[in-house]
Amino acid sequence: MWGFANIVSEDGKMSQSVYLNDEIVALEEAKISVLDHGFLYGNGLFETMRAYKNYHVFRLRQHLDRLFRSADVIRLKIEYSAEAIETAILETLAANALSDSGYVRLTISQGSGAPGPDPTTCEKPTLLIVAKPFTPYPEELYQNGAAAIVSDIRRNPQSPIPRLKSLNYLENILARFQSRDVGAQESIFLDTDGYVAEGTMSNIFFVKSGELYTPSTECPILPGITRAVVLEMASKVGITIREGQWQLEQLLAADEAFLTNSLMEVMPLTRIDSACINDGEPVRFTHRRLWLTGEMTKELMTLYKRQVEMEME
Repeated sequence: MWGFANIVSEDGKMSQSVYLNDEIVALEEAKISVLDHGFLYGNGLFETMRAYKNYHVFRLRQHLDRLFRSADVIRLKIEYSAEAIETAILETLAANALSDSGYVRLTISQGSGAPGPDPTTCEKPTLLIVAKPFTPYPEELYQNGAAAIVSDIRRNPQSPIPRLKSLNYLENILARFQSRDVGAQESIFLDTDGYVAEGTMSNIFFVKSGELYTPSTECPILPGITRAVVLEMASKVGITIREGQWQLEQLLAADEAFLTNSLMEVMPLTRIDSACINDGEPVRFTHRRLWLTGEMTKELMTLYKRQVEMEME
């Protein structure tokens, strides 16, 4: 499709290929400098995207717009146009024969420079694009909902870091250890004032009395692409949207709750610590299976999938 031949290993099997600094190379041959400031200091950004049929990366341009905005914040000069990066992503998908579905991770760092946290010594950014088959989340999480805990790590409203998808990801990693230690799928961050912020890899929504609530972008959250799509869909069907600062108690008292990101799309959230959203009352039985997913959550799950299908046409 894109004029790129698949890379085949010596045993005749197709090797995973990545895009690294202007060329497609075999994964095992991809090399980045030990003096790269992304490795040494976490000075860089990334975007995670989901590809659907026919190499369609959903809302690709919005992901790239966010990447360029974030690059301005950290003073990273991207030497590629958005169009060139888009082509590189599609070439990487094609090189790995991912025409039906795929996971795409784009990473860009300040590049290699002198030791010491001075990015002015970096000559050229490092651009890496990895594409691999997409592994769906377990279906039971969409039927019965995910469980989360509230992390004791707090988001700082005065810091720019939560609003960037940066390589400085240690808070998220530590919080994910906390959730995995107790068998939960997500950890929820509060900010230093006690308001609900976001998950380690998701934005948070909840429903109360037929209205949709979510922390605003004035809060220390990543402005998620899927978050924006959900707000767009909700507005189109006349759902009242409340963006603002919300206490944990308001989330726990919700009728429904759900998480969003580009890979999971819209996933119900039915348990936080020891509390069940809506007291854990089942919403319906379908084909003898228990559904804990609320009606508005189900509607938005369906609308999101329809939007993906429409944009693939």
